[in-house]
Amino acid sequence: MLGLQQWQCISAELCLKTNTFPAFDFLHLCETIPPTIIMALMELPGELFEQILGFLDMRSLARLSAVNKQAAAIAERRLWKSVTMIVGNPGHISTDTQSQIHRKLNTHTSSLALSVSEDYIAQHFFRKLIQSVQSKPITTLRLKNSYLENRSYRELRNALIGIWSSTLTEMDLPLQMMDDSGKSLMEPLDSSVTITMKKESGTITIRAMGCQRQGSTVTRGNGAPLRVLKDLIRCIQTGDSGENVEFKGNQSCTSCIGNSIDSLAVPSLASPIKISALSMIGFDFAALSLTNFHRVDTSSIQRLYIRDCSNLDRLFEIFIRSPSPTNLKSFQCEMWHLGESPWYTHQYGVEAFLLSFSGLEDLTINVGSEWELTLGDIARTHPYLRKLVYSSGEIDFTQAKFAEIVETLPYLEHFGFRWSALEKVLMKGPWDRETRRKLNALAKNLAGFWCLEKIMIVCNPVPGKRFDDRNHETRSIRFVADEIHASMSDTRVTRVKLWVRRSRYRLGMEMQTNAPLPFSFNYT
Repeated sequence: MLGLQQWQCISAELCLKTNTFPAFDFLHLCETIPPTIIMALMELPGELFEQILGFLDMRSLARLSAVNKQAAAIAERRLWKSVTMIVGNPGHISTDTQSQIHRKLNTHTSSLALSVSEDYIAQHFFRKLIQSVQSKPITTLRLKNSYLENRSYRELRNALIGIWSSTLTEMDLPLQMMDDSGKSLMEPLDSSVTITMKKESGTITIRAMGCQRQGSTVTRGNGAPLRVLKDLIRCIQTGDSGENVEFKGNQSCTSCIGNSIDSLAVPSLASPIKISALSMIGFDFAALSLTNFHRVDTSSIQRLYIRDCSNLDRLFEIFIRSPSPTNLKSFQCEMWHLGESPWYTHQYGVEAFLLSFSGLEDLTINVGSEWELTLGDIARTHPYLRKLVYSSGEIDFTQAKFAEIVETLPYLEHFGFRWSALEKVLMKGPWDRETRRKLNALAKNLAGFWCLEKIMIVCNPVPGKRFDDRNHETRSIRFVADEIHASMSDTRVTRVKLWVRRSRYRLGMEMQTNAPLPFSFNYT
C-alpha cells in the first residue's frame, strides 16, 4: 500500500502534469482506500485539492462535502449555478427556506429555467425571486410554459433594462400574458420566432413560441405575446443590425408568417432592420405580400434557409422585385415533408430567383420532388460557388450535368448529388462490373474539380434495409465509402458523406421521403 507522502506526490504529479485527475468514482475510492489516504487528499495544497474536486461527479462530491467544508462550498456553487424551478404555490415552504433560496440564487446562479403557474401566490413568489437576482449577471433565462401577470412582467422588465441587458445571452419568453385590463390575453405570435441580435457586448438569442392555429382558431395553447417580444427587442437592441432570425410555422396546418414579422418593427429605429441570416420553416406563402417585409432590409440578408414551405414563388418575388440588390452568399432549400408541385417553372420560380443575382458561395437544394434546373446557367451566374448540393427526387447527376458545371466552377470544394448506383450497392452488397464502371466514370468526372475536398452522395431508401447507429447493417456503409474514396486517387477528396433517404408513413397521407440520414467518413 502507498504511504501518505507517496500518495500525495503521485496525486500532485498527475494533476500538475496533465491538468487532469485519474478517472475513478470517489465512492469506490472511499470504499477501497483507508480513511488516512482520504485525509491525505484533504491535506493537499488548497489550489490542487480544488482542481481535484472539479473533476468529481456530483454524487461523489456530495459525499465528500459531508466531511469537508471546501468540498461543500464547491458542491453548492456547482449545484446552484444552473437552476430549473417550477414556481407554483410555495405555501408549504417556510419563510426561512424561501429566504435561503433567494440568497443562494443571488450568490451562485447564472442560468435560470422557470415554469410559472397562474396562481397569484406563485406570481408573488416569482416577483420576489426576480428581485433577488436582478443585480446578478444572469446569462440564461428560460420561461417555459409560464404565465405572467402585468406586475410580474414589469418586475422582469426592470431587470432586463438593468444589468441583464448586457449579461443575457439566451432568453425564452413566457407563453401567456394578460393585457393591461387583466381580462384577456395579449395578442399571441402567429408563428415561433428565434432572433439573435447584436448588443454592446456580444449577442443575445431570444426564443418565442407561436400559437397553433387551424384557420382562425387556436388549436393548442397560446403563443408568446407579440408586444412583449417587441418590447424586449426595444430594451436590448442598440443598433439597426441583427444576426440571425428564424420564423417557424405550424407544419400540421396551412399557416403564414402573419404578425410574427411585425416583431421586427421597432418604432425607435428609423431605418429597416438589417438581418444577416433568415430562416423560414413550415410556411405557406400563398398570402405573402411585400408589405410583410417592409421592416426588413433584404439587401442585408446573406444567408437564406428555407425548409418545408409551399408557394415559394411568392417569397422569391419579394427578392426579385425589391429595389435593393440581393446579396446572398448562401441559399439552402430543403423539402422533406412536402411534395411540392412544379411551381419552380413560374415567373418567380427558384431558377428565375437564382438567375436574378450573382455572388452565391453556397447553394443547397435537397427536395423530394423533381426540380429540373438548368445548372449550367446557374453555375455561370454564380462562378464562385464553393459548395453545391443538388438532390432532387429521382433525378440522377448524369455525365451531361457534370459537363455543364465542371469548367465554370473552379473553386468548388464541397459537392453533393444523387447517384442511383449507390442504392444498388447498398442493397446487393458487392460491387459488380457495371457499378464499378459507373464508379470509375464518377471518379473521372469529379477529378475535373481541382479544389474538391468533400463529396456527399444521396440515395433513395433501400428496400429491406434500415440504417441507423444501432444497426449492424450500417457497417456496410463504411465499406462502400472506402471503395468510393479509393477510386478518387486523382482527387483531393478527404471526406465522403453518404446520405440515405428515409421513408415515413403519416396517417392519412402517402409515403413520404424524409431528410436523409448522414454518414460521414474522413480520410487523411
